Amino acid sequence: MSIFRQLSLLLILTAILVACSTEKNTFLNRTFHGMTAKYNGHFNAEELLNQALLTYGNSRKEDFYDLLPITPLPNETEVKGMYPSIDTAIVKCSKVIKNHSMPSTEDMSMKEAEHNKWIDENWITVGKAMFYRRDYDKALKNFQFVKRFFQKDPSRYIAELWMARIYIEQNKFSEAKLLLDELQETALVQKKSSLKSVLALFKKKDPTVEVAPKMSKGLQLEIFKTQADLAVKRKQFGEAAFSLTNAVAKSNNKQDKARLHFILGQIYQQSGQIDSAQYNYSKALSASALYEVSFNARLNRAMLGNNSKLSKGLDKMLKDAKNAPFKDQIYYAKAALEMNRGNSSLAKNYYTNSAFYSTTNKRQKALSYEKLGDISFDEKSYINAQKYYDSCVRSMPDIYTNSEQVKSKAVKLLDLVNALEKSIYEDSVQRIAKMPEKAQTEFLKQLIKNMKEEEQKRKEAEAAKLLALQAQSNTNQNGSTNKWYFNNQKLKEEGFNEFRKMWGDREDKDDWRRSSKIVFTEFKEDDENKEDTNLVAQVIDEAVDEYTVEGLRKKLPLTDSLFEISVVAEIEALYTSGVLFKELLNENELAMAQFQKILAKKRSSNTDLSAAFQLYKLNENNGSGAKYKEYIVKNYPNSDVANYFKDPDFFVKQKEGRIAAQKDYVGLVERYEKKEYQAVYDASELIVVGDKSNALRAEYMLLNVLAAGQLTEDKKSLLPKLTRIIDEKPGTLQAIRAKEMIDIINNGISKNEPLPTPKPSMFVYNDAVTQFVMILMDEEEDVNDAKNDISDFTAKKYKNIKLKVQSKLTLKETSFVLVAEFASVKLASDYIVAYKAGYEELDQWQNNRIQIITQENLKKLIESSNFELYKEFYDLNY
Repeated sequence: MSIFRQLSLLLILTAILVACSTEKNTFLNRTFHGMTAKYNGHFNAEELLNQALLTYGNSRKEDFYDLLPITPLPNETEVKGMYPSIDTAIVKCSKVIKNHSMPSTEDMSMKEAEHNKWIDENWITVGKAMFYRRDYDKALKNFQFVKRFFQKDPSRYIAELWMARIYIEQNKFSEAKLLLDELQETALVQKKSSLKSVLALFKKKDPTVEVAPKMSKGLQLEIFKTQADLAVKRKQFGEAAFSLTNAVAKSNNKQDKARLHFILGQIYQQSGQIDSAQYNYSKALSASALYEVSFNARLNRAMLGNNSKLSKGLDKMLKDAKNAPFKDQIYYAKAALEMNRGNSSLAKNYYTNSAFYSTTNKRQKALSYEKLGDISFDEKSYINAQKYYDSCVRSMPDIYTNSEQVKSKAVKLLDLVNALEKSIYEDSVQRIAKMPEKAQTEFLKQLIKNMKEEEQKRKEAEAAKLLALQAQSNTNQNGSTNKWYFNNQKLKEEGFNEFRKMWGDREDKDDWRRSSKIVFTEFKEDDENKEDTNLVAQVIDEAVDEYTVEGLRKKLPLTDSLFEISVVAEIEALYTSGVLFKELLNENELAMAQFQKILAKKRSSNTDLSAAFQLYKLNENNGSGAKYKEYIVKNYPNSDVANYFKDPDFFVKQKEGRIAAQKDYVGLVERYEKKEYQAVYDASELIVVGDKSNALRAEYMLLNVLAAGQLTEDKKSLLPKLTRIIDEKPGTLQAIRAKEMIDIINNGISKNEPLPTPKPSMFVYNDAVTQFVMILMDEEEDVNDAKNDISDFTAKKYKNIKLKVQSKLTLKETSFVLVAEFASVKLASDYIVAYKAGYEELDQWQNNRIQIITQENLKKLIESSNFELYKEFYDLNY
């Protein structure tokens, strides 16, 4: 080797050794350490982070049913797969900061300057890695250092941006807003001053004037996106739209810009700004947009419109083979478009198709059923509405936007639907039973024919569904030759799961669908006088091949006793549905129709009386109530309601005299047992004739009859008194006993039996003290679970009242939950009403006995555990 080469090599080695020093601020040193910091640290670490984020983004599935996140971030579970890349990035940058910072120091807080221009980027990369690792406290300290130390560098803006992002994740929205407002103001100022900056290039710079660091366009984009993210989390959608609009203007990435336009469309749609939403959805239909974004933008735009062009666009999408897996969503969009046109009938067909094709998308199926339920509800077709809401509940995934509301609708409508179907069924079989035998036979033959036709249609519909699912599956498989349904294992499994969802686990045997239940429904015709051929049968779980006329005839109430049972069942169902129409749905017209049907039956009963009173209350203020008042007074002159009409204070007096009446009655029973029959008769006769508001009037009336029976041999003279008990107090134990005594007298049998003497109760009624509410538990029920549920319900419903929920045990270890304490009986009663209406929170505890009790009575109950005795006392007094 020549001397010249040796000297050259020596000079190069000397230069490298000199450049390795971090203490000298020379061009050579800055270049060497800067290149090392840029590529060995920052560049490689950023590549690791970007690759990890790219992998996360590719594996992530967007949820287009909800507002898309502006900047998607991995959650605690998802970030674990990114740990190796994150940790390596932190190690690389930390090593660079330690070895290539100029000048180097062990304590960064002691540094006054940094001569390596790539060190701040390494600090930022470390902070970003910690942020993605969800180590927010360390990341925040890191960015605070950058902000403080690199005041004159754009890194300061980057640090503030990431500090704001950390505050957002920590739900410290006020701190985040302060930082972002300042950054956004800086961005807007720099945007306005861009022309001045160009002109300033031709002027001589003043070295005494500090110039703010320049904010890049990419950084401004991230600031506006973060500002929008904060606004969305704070539900300030107007601010979110403003920031996103600025972000769109700053974005050079067409794919990212399309996604931002889609989110803007969602925000405007949520805010009811339809034109702006449609505009942004149209902008999201960029050729550069991801297919999912473009597809959903097209659907959302159509759901906001009502013109034929959009409808034709959806039809075109249906025909596109690549959209076969998404037919459910396309039909849903078509249905929404038709609803905008006011064509609910066609919309229902499309919603039905949407539910039909939703074989794997549970949320879409649930949404379609919910919409069908809403349409039926608005049309006051409550039976269909309940069925659809119930189907929605069965289909919905674990996370569903308004799951509790839908569940509540399904549960609350269920009792109404059961009552309506029961009343329709009983009315139908009665009308068939009243037909002449020949006409009845012809009708039943036609009924069997209709049933078979319905069964055939059902089978054809099931076959059509299987073919449609097969065609869709074949399309999804891109030309697979496995076209026969039973050779397609995936489709077979889908069909089996669908079958099991609908029918449950069934034994493999013939006639598995057979049942004995037939539900008759009535077509609604304009002419109400149509013959009973308007009645058709819908067969539920029914094998019809073996049905005969005689077999169906056996299901009809053909005897007088069966017919009467059917009428009573119909009346009770009509009353239940009427009350639910009134109380649950506030549908007074529908309620009145049900109550009027009861009166039309002309069956004297307690239900008939109650229906008439309901009609009176519903018409009390419109002048029509008088005829129902007259109906009650005429047909039930001795009833409590009639007495109320005669004396508006009747029920008040009855309640006030309850305790005194009980004491007097017990004394009179004791005199009866001493065979002082005349005295008992005279005293009870005064009550029967002159005190109609007496709380124990029914008991006095029966006692009066018994005393009279002891004074006369002519037992038939007692019949008017017994009949009066039945008429005035229908449904009571005394009325039942009166009916038994009438049967005994009419059969020629007379026997005197001792009257059971009610023992004075150990419990005392006192409405002047604080009241508690008690919920009794069954043996197998967990009182702690009940306590927790009831406590949550109470805290939610009674935020402004301090109520304490406790679990209690009697001496015999009977469990109950106690809610304390209420200032009055009325407040306690209001709580019980709210409790019984709280299906969604207290569904499991709805059937438990719930009663009001005072502290004094509670002590006696705990000692005795005599809940049945307390029930008698409670029913009498409360």
